[in-house]
Amino acid sequence: IGSLSLISYTPVAVDKFESENATASEMQEQSSQESDRYIFLTLGNESFAISLEIAREIIFVPQNITPISEAGYGVMGMITLRDELITALDLKQVINVPPKAQLSELEQKERRLLILNYAEKSVALLVDGINEVKDIDTNLIEKLPERFADSKVEAVYKEEQQLVSLVSLTYL
Repeated sequence: IGSLSLISYTPVAVDKFESENATASEMQEQSSQESDRYIFLTLGNESFAISLEIAREIIFVPQNITPISEAGYGVMGMITLRDELITALDLKQVINVPPKAQLSELEQKERRLLILNYAEKSVALLVDGINEVKDIDTNLIEKLPERFADSKVEAVYKEEQQLVSLVSLTYL
């Protein structure tokens, strides 16, 4: 598989609704919770998430990324995807995540470009790995204080044993 389109992806928690013990009121409560869908990714040793509503597709990192002279920090260059020119950014550099000393061969193979459509423009973000796509209850998302309003991370979500940073869409 060369790429994965996310436009038609609609996961359904079938096991919750097939349970013989689930009542109609439990099913209504589950469906009435407000949630947003996020794509979870890895950068270095940290976990991040980006809203799925702007994600277009995930592709392998192409061999032919064309460098741009005097490009800003974090800009890897340009790629061509189905006759569209897309700026490729190294997300680790853009949001100041320390890189690992040396990536193993397996870690190199897990790197992907996440293609986003935001403000009618496309951008490709280099990430170390794509973990999953899932819904997050909006009540479990904690916005960062106002003093971080210009931050690259807009909120955090506490998963079982870790915090997941939600990348700010306005910063990108």
